[in-house]
Amino acid sequence: MQAFLIAMSYEELIKELQKATGLSRDEVVKMIYRKIGELGGLITEEAAVFLIAKELGIEFKKNESMLRKAELKIADLRPGMRNIIFSGAITKIERAGDKVVAEIKDESNAKIKVIIPRGKLEKELKVGKFVRLICNKVERSDDGVLYVNVNEENIIFSSEEEHKVQIGEEIEGVLVKKIDLGMRDGRYNVLLVLKVGEDYQSIKVSSGILELISSLKEGYRLKVKAIRRGNFIYAEADDIEVLKKENLDATYTSILNLNEIRPGLRYVDVKGKLAYISMLRKYITKDREIAVRDVLLEDNGTVVRARLKGTLAEEIHEGLKGRDIILRNVHIKASEGGLLIYTGRLSRLEIL
Repeated sequence: MQAFLIAMSYEELIKELQKATGLSRDEVVKMIYRKIGELGGLITEEAAVFLIAKELGIEFKKNESMLRKAELKIADLRPGMRNIIFSGAITKIERAGDKVVAEIKDESNAKIKVIIPRGKLEKELKVGKFVRLICNKVERSDDGVLYVNVNEENIIFSSEEEHKVQIGEEIEGVLVKKIDLGMRDGRYNVLLVLKVGEDYQSIKVSSGILELISSLKEGYRLKVKAIRRGNFIYAEADDIEVLKKENLDATYTSILNLNEIRPGLRYVDVKGKLAYISMLRKYITKDREIAVRDVLLEDNGTVVRARLKGTLAEEIHEGLKGRDIILRNVHIKASEGGLLIYTGRLSRLEIL
């Protein structure tokens, strides 16, 4: 099977298709313009070559530049379209049996569901990730939602682009925690943790007016017009509507014992006794050295592992074994060995 890199001129691409198919130049050109017509004139000649090659089973190397040229906007997708390419950020992920269902949005805020077989790539599928997808057919479900089935080999992650794409979304939830991030460039900044259904979302909020920041009180339901950029969500304080007072989530009104934590919690405070302290390890990532240390926390027979990074890892030492500590603003997730407490940039350590 012939392979060619689609980083050539239009004429070179036509010649490659001629070689691969045995067709004349005129026949290849007709195929190209037929494909452009099928997709409403929304793609270039080069992009049409890419799609025709795929339909004919011609092996090709995935060239990022060419893929971008061949893309359609999600808003332009219609049921029945075949062999199309689109991109966007993952805004929601669900597991259903042997499938992963991801919701993808692009800059136009149009969205589509992508159904992917569960496999090795599943761990890479995270909310905020920017992906480019090649799919065989666009379909519409009984409830009117567009969806596509995509195999792992036709998913391309593009970390360079995910922070350039801004996707608007509306988030409604109860404010359970507000963390002061200080002032920058004359603006007040806070991190809001909202309980949205059974999940928790963190949003960085900024404003030049202190009164707007002060009006955001814990225990109130908020409606936020936010922007997602990569893994982060941002909002202006004047784009937040305060709806009504609700009961504050008890998880955020006190310091949690180890038997009270559960996966998915974000920016909670946890206490326990240092039962084990590992050696300090250092890793180089993105030209930066990061210190990492694992500890075991114990409380009334419950033992949970905590992974400390940065200055927190360096603050803990063997001499503190047996002491009670509080870890503030930490996150909880499930791991193969049970629950894992892990720290972030805003996490703090208190030794009791």
